[in-house]
Amino acid sequence: MAYITGACDRPRDGKLPGFWPRTALSILLGGAVCGEVGANELVVQPALKRDRTSEAAYRFNKPATGTGFLDIVWSDAVGRIVDRRRIPLDLSEASEASLTLDIRRAVTTKNQIAAHLSFDSLDQSGRPIHREDNETKNFIATPTGSAWSDYQIIMWQRQTSATYATLKKLGITAGMLETNHREGSIIYTPNSLASLVDADLRCYLENIATDFYSPYHRWYDGRTVNWRFQEAKQRYWANPLDRAAFTREPSLSDAEWLKNIRDRLTRSVQALHAYRPLYYSLGDEAGVGDLSAFWDFDLSDPSLAAMREWLKNGYESLAALNARWGTAFSRWDEVIPMTTYEAMRRSDQNFSAWADFKEWMYVAFARALKSGTDAVHAADADAISAIEGAQIPG
Repeated sequence: MAYITGACDRPRDGKLPGFWPRTALSILLGGAVCGEVGANELVVQPALKRDRTSEAAYRFNKPATGTGFLDIVWSDAVGRIVDRRRIPLDLSEASEASLTLDIRRAVTTKNQIAAHLSFDSLDQSGRPIHREDNETKNFIATPTGSAWSDYQIIMWQRQTSATYATLKKLGITAGMLETNHREGSIIYTPNSLASLVDADLRCYLENIATDFYSPYHRWYDGRTVNWRFQEAKQRYWANPLDRAAFTREPSLSDAEWLKNIRDRLTRSVQALHAYRPLYYSLGDEAGVGDLSAFWDFDLSDPSLAAMREWLKNGYESLAALNARWGTAFSRWDEVIPMTTYEAMRRSDQNFSAWADFKEWMYVAFARALKSGTDAVHAADADAISAIEGAQIPG
């Protein structure tokens, strides 16, 4: 906050002070009366690329005329001085003093610029005014795109700021940033990111769309991790012919779900672009069902519709499919694959309908992953999309 030493015409305790102390004085720079001093501002872009220089400015609350200097100290997240300089000022009705930052000198992601102004000017009566001001501004030096040119050691469990600082000294290079699924449009918890950045650790965004890619193996409040899969199995054992037990929720071919996930991934990449996460995790332990557990997913309407279109590319005609499957469908929209229960009861050992269905679910899973990956790359061509805890699809 700025302060000024100089003469003021307003009496204080019945006397005219020569110089008021820092905590008491407020004078408009260059003005004739006492009042609140508007704050100066240090203007630095919040995120800067490391392969170039960038312009910054010390902006005055009103045009300034006079002489002095501006001391600049650039420090990084681990307390090192990146740059220190004194800029002489000889101004006439200037709105700001400019400076250039060489961001190629940045080593850590989080950085701070501290500016100290010492400035002499005259008031309207020609009396001298001395002004001192301190301003600080944090900025991000966006990491380069070569993070995976070296080995990364990532701490999966969330830690305190102090623990992250210690882990950094031990050689840990990154930490997990968990996606926030509870507070509407908030992508992540800001305090969690701040703890990682303060320790100069890279991050990756965890479980962005696990509700889509891993719905049968994810944490729920007050329930076992795989309760939905257990319910599907119980439904099957109650009635092995109940096809509802083989309806994946959500379907990997559901157009609305695919759009919502693409939108969510786009927002996630845009929100974290300046920090360049090591990768964006679509989901943890993703699979068609529960991990690699075998199950006849997915007989939902969206899945069957997409499967029929896929089958048309593999069979010359519906007659060719009927010949292979040993079926008698009269229209493509009647085509329904064979479940495991049905295949085990065939006497001719023709399992082609079952095998095609299993292959289709691999295709549907791969297509869903590609849809998410395409969304990540559309938002940032250099970003990396991934899954964790990779399983055989099932």
